[in-house]
Amino acid sequence: MISPRPRQDLALDLTLPSLPAASLQGGDPSPLTALQDPARGAVVLGDLLDGTVDGVVTSACRIPEAPGELLIQRTVGLGDRRDVVLGAEHPLSRLTAGAEVVAPDLRSVALLRAHHPELVPLRRNAGTAKVCRDGASAEAPPEIRPLWPDPTVESAGELLEPDSWLPAPGQGVAVLVYAPEAGHRFRDVILDPGADAVLRAERAVGRAFPFAVPLVRAQLFGEWLSVHGVVLAPTADRAVRARVRGDRADPVGVGERLVELLVARGADLLRPPEWTDRVPRTVAP
Repeated sequence: MISPRPRQDLALDLTLPSLPAASLQGGDPSPLTALQDPARGAVVLGDLLDGTVDGVVTSACRIPEAPGELLIQRTVGLGDRRDVVLGAEHPLSRLTAGAEVVAPDLRSVALLRAHHPELVPLRRNAGTAKVCRDGASAEAPPEIRPLWPDPTVESAGELLEPDSWLPAPGQGVAVLVYAPEAGHRFRDVILDPGADAVLRAERAVGRAFPFAVPLVRAQLFGEWLSVHGVVLAPTADRAVRARVRGDRADPVGVGERLVELLVARGADLLRPPEWTDRVPRTVAP
């Protein structure tokens, strides 16, 4: 008989100073951060669905837009939205032409091709050392990955500014995700309305272009919400960009206006001929 996996404690350590404290274990206030399973790395959605853990705080770009009856998402703050280059002694611009860089997703591959066409993106697990012909292992190539919620790494070679290296929709936006039956444990966690407006606007843009690489950065300026979006072809040889500003009280409407402007400028022309439309899933409030 297979024994069930042990339930994980929700002793969460806060790395975002703006996030509210919540009583999650034994009534003691504990600040929130990404819950890490010491045996298996970051907690996966399956752990939430099967009840191994009650909840997790992580970057919204790591969590699919799930129907509310499965998982509840609450936006609780903003983390660092930049990307970081790990394991590089020099900035990307100073690497030798032909140097390999681990780019673990389509977005980082497309951005690397757009900004540094002389470098070679690798789509494989980070930290894997190359093996030389004589059997000796060489140093692993540099790796690009989001800075938050991963812990700060001393080997970081370069922080990539989001003005030019635009984040994925929801990247660095902290969301608390939990199953409905665990809602009583998180009743004291306060929604961050500013971060929630950012996430809703960005997801409105991201879901409109599943056939390409949508990059979007929403920023709050008082009562205004500014959203900068770029739609990249997966090959990074074509791009459409636009920026809009609107009322922060209507973030989805602002995002949809950006979508209309991007389409008017030719974003739909980036659709591959073989692409068939798919119905996006909705996000729970």
